[in-house]
Amino acid sequence: MTPVAGSPIFDADFSEAPEIAEFLSAAGGEIVDNAIVFADLTGDGAEEAVVPISSGGTAGDIAYFVYTIAGGDLTLLKDVTPETGRVQVEVNAEGQLVERQPVYGPDDPECCPGQVRVRTYEWDGSDFALVSDETVPGSSPAGKPTAPASGQ
Repeated sequence: MTPVAGSPIFDADFSEAPEIAEFLSAAGGEIVDNAIVFADLTGDGAEEAVVPISSGGTAGDIAYFVYTIAGGDLTLLKDVTPETGRVQVEVNAEGQLVERQPVYGPDDPECCPGQVRVRTYEWDGSDFALVSDETVPGSSPAGKPTAPASGQ
């Protein structure tokens, strides 16, 4: 745990969180400050931080971490490093995490996965519980990707 000395979570230096520092050292990537989402995901009245890790290039986001402050320390609640190397995460109006990962078919170009796996998680009091997991079509007929893809 990384002390944040009573500061609100939006003042935390996430690059110093051990889990993120280790990930960045091993896999590369970067934190883009304006991509961090702050929301009360646990229902305790305090905001948590959803910290996406950008590839720094055309691969888009390659992981994400969710933190809260507990006992004055930055505390990891969830981390995701997808097998596909791409992920998008957002917080919906219900305060749930919604994660999208591409599902590539054998002939799908990098830009346009044929399907997208959409997982929704909600806090159950001690962890993020999976509340839905579905695979949906990934590209429109015009070839516009609806999943994490190159440059997004």
